[in-house]
Amino acid sequence: MKFTLFIIMSGIFSITGPATSADESALKERVSTFIEAGDTRDLSALEEVLHADFRVLVNQFMGGPDVTLINKEAYIGMVRDEKIGGLARSIEFRHLSIHDHTAVVEVHLESEAALFDSFITLVKDQEGQWQVISDAAYFQPKNP
Repeated sequence: MKFTLFIIMSGIFSITGPATSADESALKERVSTFIEAGDTRDLSALEEVLHADFRVLVNQFMGGPDVTLINKEAYIGMVRDEKIGGLARSIEFRHLSIHDHTAVVEVHLESEAALFDSFITLVKDQEGQWQVISDAAYFQPKNP
C-alpha cells in the first residue's frame, strides 16, 4: 500500500514542464521590478507586478513570537504612507525553481540599513505574465 501510494504521489509531483531561459529571465525581471518598486515607492509598478491575492509573510519579526501576514492592499498602503520602502537595495539571486506556471525565487537583499532574505513565489497567468503572489521575508537590521 505504501509503495503504491509513493508511486502515485511521485507521478503527481513529477508532472512539470521544462523551465526555459525565457522564463528565468522573465522571473528575474519581475522580481527586480517588485523589489525596485518598493525601494522607489512606485505604486503603479507594485499594482502591476503583484497578484490580487499577494501576501507578505514575516516570521518572528524583530525577535517577536508571531507570524505577520500583510495583504496587497495593506502592503501598498504601507509603501504609500512611507512606513516601508524608500531605500535602494542590492539584489543577489540565490536560487530559482520553476514548475510549469509556479516559481519560487530566493533572493538576498541589502540596503544601508538592513539585510533581507526572501522566498518570492510567482504564478504565471493565462496570458503568460508572471505575478508575485507571496514574499516570505526575513529582515535583520544592520545596527539593532
